[in-house]
Amino acid sequence: MTSNPYEAPGDDSLDQNDLSKRRHQGLMWFRGLLVVLLLPAIYNYIRFDHAILHGPGVSAGLIKTYRAVNMVLIAIGSLSLWIWGYPVIEWLSMKLKRLFGPNKDPLAWQDCLHRSARQAFRLSFPAAALWFVWVHIFYRSPENFILLSWLIGIPAHLLAACWYIPLFRSWAECPRQTDH
Repeated sequence: MTSNPYEAPGDDSLDQNDLSKRRHQGLMWFRGLLVVLLLPAIYNYIRFDHAILHGPGVSAGLIKTYRAVNMVLIAIGSLSLWIWGYPVIEWLSMKLKRLFGPNKDPLAWQDCLHRSARQAFRLSFPAAALWFVWVHIFYRSPENFILLSWLIGIPAHLLAACWYIPLFRSWAECPRQTDH
Protein backbone atom coordinates (compact mmCIF):
# COMPACT_ATOMS: atom_id res chain seq x y z
CA MET A 1 0.00 0.00 0.00
CA THR A 2 1.38 3.42 -0.92
CA SER A 3 1.30 6.44 1.33
CA ASN A 4 -1.25 9.15 0.78
CA PRO A 5 0.43 12.17 -0.88
CA TYR A 6 -2.31 14.42 0.53
CA GLU A 7 -1.73 13.30 4.11
CA ALA A 8 -0.88 16.13 6.48
CA PRO A 9 2.80 16.44 7.37
CA GLY A 10 3.89 15.83 10.93
CA ASP A 11 2.96 12.20 11.17
CA ASP A 12 4.22 11.13 14.58
CA SER A 13 4.63 7.51 13.62
CA LEU A 14 7.83 5.84 14.67
CA ASP A 15 9.79 3.84 12.17
CA GLN A 16 12.10 0.92 12.91
CA ASN A 17 15.23 3.01 12.24
CA ASP A 18 14.24 5.62 14.86
CA LEU A 19 13.44 2.89 17.34
CA SER A 20 16.80 1.23 16.68
CA LYS A 21 18.61 4.51 17.45
CA ARG A 22 16.57 5.03 20.61
CA ARG A 23 17.16 1.43 21.66
CA HIS A 24 20.91 1.97 21.32
CA GLN A 25 20.66 5.15 23.41
CA GLY A 26 18.57 3.30 26.00
CA LEU A 27 21.11 0.50 26.12
CA MET A 28 23.92 3.00 26.70
CA TRP A 29 21.98 4.74 29.50
CA PHE A 30 21.27 1.32 31.06
CA ARG A 31 24.94 0.36 30.91
CA GLY A 32 25.90 3.70 32.47
CA LEU A 33 23.44 2.96 35.26
CA LEU A 34 25.12 -0.41 35.79
CA VAL A 35 28.52 1.23 36.14
CA VAL A 36 27.19 3.79 38.62
CA LEU A 37 25.48 1.12 40.74
CA LEU A 38 28.47 -1.21 40.55
CA LEU A 39 30.42 1.23 42.73
CA PRO A 40 28.22 0.94 45.84
CA ALA A 41 27.86 -2.80 45.14
CA ILE A 42 31.64 -3.19 45.34
CA TYR A 43 31.72 -1.03 48.47
CA ASN A 44 29.02 -3.25 49.98
CA TYR A 45 31.07 -6.34 49.15
CA ILE A 46 34.26 -4.86 50.67
CA ARG A 47 32.47 -3.92 53.88
CA PHE A 48 30.81 -7.35 54.09
CA ASP A 49 34.11 -9.06 53.38
CA HIS A 50 35.84 -7.08 56.11
CA ALA A 51 33.07 -7.74 58.65
CA ILE A 52 32.86 -11.48 58.00
CA LEU A 53 36.39 -12.57 57.17
CA HIS A 54 38.27 -10.70 59.85
CA GLY A 55 36.72 -12.69 62.65
CA PRO A 56 38.57 -15.14 64.88
CA GLY A 57 39.26 -18.61 63.57
CA VAL A 58 38.85 -17.86 59.86
CA SER A 59 41.57 -19.66 57.93
CA ALA A 60 43.62 -17.98 55.22
CA GLY A 61 42.57 -20.68 52.75
CA LEU A 62 38.89 -19.98 53.39
CA ILE A 63 39.45 -16.24 52.96
CA LYS A 64 41.22 -16.74 49.61
CA THR A 65 38.55 -19.17 48.37
CA TYR A 66 35.71 -16.91 49.50
CA ARG A 67 37.22 -13.88 47.82
CA ALA A 68 38.04 -15.71 44.59
CA VAL A 69 34.52 -17.16 44.31
CA ASN A 70 32.91 -13.80 45.06
CA MET A 71 35.08 -11.91 42.59
CA VAL A 72 34.25 -14.43 39.86
CA LEU A 73 30.54 -14.26 40.68
CA ILE A 74 30.56 -10.44 40.72
CA ALA A 75 32.32 -10.43 37.34
CA ILE A 76 29.90 -12.99 35.86
CA GLY A 77 26.89 -11.14 37.26
CA SER A 78 28.12 -7.77 36.01
CA LEU A 79 28.95 -9.14 32.57
CA SER A 80 25.59 -10.91 32.38
CA LEU A 81 23.74 -7.71 33.22
CA TRP A 82 25.89 -5.80 30.72
CA ILE A 83 24.98 -8.22 27.93
CA TRP A 84 21.50 -9.49 28.81
CA GLY A 85 20.10 -6.98 31.32
CA TYR A 86 18.54 -4.59 28.83
CA PRO A 87 17.17 -7.30 26.52
CA VAL A 88 15.52 -8.92 29.57
CA ILE A 89 13.97 -5.57 30.52
CA GLU A 90 12.70 -5.18 26.94
CA TRP A 91 11.26 -8.70 27.05
CA LEU A 92 9.53 -7.95 30.37
CA SER A 93 8.24 -4.71 28.86
CA MET A 94 6.59 -6.63 26.05
CA LYS A 95 5.07 -9.09 28.54
CA LEU A 96 3.60 -6.10 30.39
CA LYS A 97 2.31 -4.75 27.08
CA ARG A 98 0.62 -8.05 26.36
CA LEU A 99 -1.09 -7.94 29.75
CA PHE A 100 -1.97 -4.26 30.10
CA GLY A 101 -1.81 -2.76 26.62
CA PRO A 102 -2.55 -5.40 24.00
CA ASN A 103 -3.95 -2.77 21.62
CA LYS A 104 -1.03 -0.36 22.07
CA ASP A 105 1.50 0.20 19.30
CA PRO A 106 4.49 -2.07 20.12
CA LEU A 107 7.02 0.34 18.62
CA ALA A 108 5.68 3.24 20.67
CA TRP A 109 5.61 1.01 23.77
CA GLN A 110 9.27 0.10 23.38
CA ASP A 111 10.13 3.69 22.56
CA CYS A 112 8.70 4.75 25.93
CA LEU A 113 10.98 2.24 27.62
CA HIS A 114 14.05 3.37 25.68
CA ARG A 115 13.35 7.03 26.47
CA SER A 116 12.91 6.24 30.18
CA ALA A 117 16.41 4.75 30.42
CA ARG A 118 17.91 8.24 30.49
CA GLN A 119 15.86 9.13 33.56
CA ALA A 120 16.83 5.84 35.19
CA PHE A 121 20.48 6.69 34.60
CA ARG A 122 20.05 10.12 36.18
CA LEU A 123 18.34 8.59 39.19
CA SER A 124 21.14 6.06 39.62
CA PHE A 125 23.40 8.75 41.12
CA PRO A 126 21.23 9.58 44.14
CA ALA A 127 20.33 5.87 44.38
CA ALA A 128 24.03 5.00 44.56
CA ALA A 129 24.54 7.69 47.20
CA LEU A 130 21.72 6.22 49.29
CA TRP A 131 23.23 2.76 48.91
CA PHE A 132 26.65 4.06 50.02
CA VAL A 133 25.05 5.70 53.07
CA TRP A 134 23.10 2.55 53.94
CA VAL A 135 26.21 0.34 53.73
CA HIS A 136 28.35 2.78 55.67
CA ILE A 137 25.87 3.17 58.53
CA PHE A 138 24.85 -0.51 58.58
CA TYR A 139 28.37 -1.79 59.09
CA ARG A 140 29.04 0.82 61.78
CA SER A 141 25.88 0.07 63.78
CA PRO A 142 24.00 -3.04 62.57
CA GLU A 143 21.71 -2.94 65.61
CA ASN A 144 19.78 -0.10 63.93
CA PHE A 145 18.99 -2.19 60.85
CA ILE A 146 15.21 -1.68 60.92
CA LEU A 147 15.39 2.07 61.48
CA LEU A 148 18.14 2.44 58.89
CA SER A 149 16.20 0.40 56.35
CA TRP A 150 13.19 2.65 56.80
CA LEU A 151 15.19 5.89 56.67
CA ILE A 152 17.10 4.86 53.54
CA GLY A 153 14.60 2.45 52.00
CA ILE A 154 11.73 4.90 51.72
CA PRO A 155 13.73 7.52 49.78
CA ALA A 156 15.26 4.76 47.64
CA HIS A 157 11.81 3.44 46.71
CA LEU A 158 10.61 6.98 46.01
CA LEU A 159 13.57 7.41 43.65
CA ALA A 160 12.58 4.23 41.84
CA ALA A 161 9.02 5.54 41.59
CA CYS A 162 10.40 8.66 39.89
CA TRP A 163 11.39 6.32 37.06
CA TYR A 164 8.59 3.79 36.83
CA ILE A 165 5.54 6.03 37.42
CA PRO A 166 6.35 8.28 34.43
CA LEU A 167 7.15 5.14 32.41
CA PHE A 168 3.77 3.62 33.29
CA ARG A 169 2.06 6.91 32.45
CA SER A 170 3.79 7.10 29.06
CA TRP A 171 2.79 3.51 28.36
CA ALA A 172 -0.81 4.39 29.23
CA GLU A 173 -0.66 7.30 26.79
CA CYS A 174 0.86 5.21 23.97
CA PRO A 175 -1.10 5.35 20.74
CA ARG A 176 -3.19 2.40 19.75
CA GLN A 177 -1.82 0.02 17.20
CA THR A 178 -2.96 0.81 13.67
CA ASP A 179 -3.28 -1.77 10.94
CA HIS A 180 -1.60 -0.59 7.74
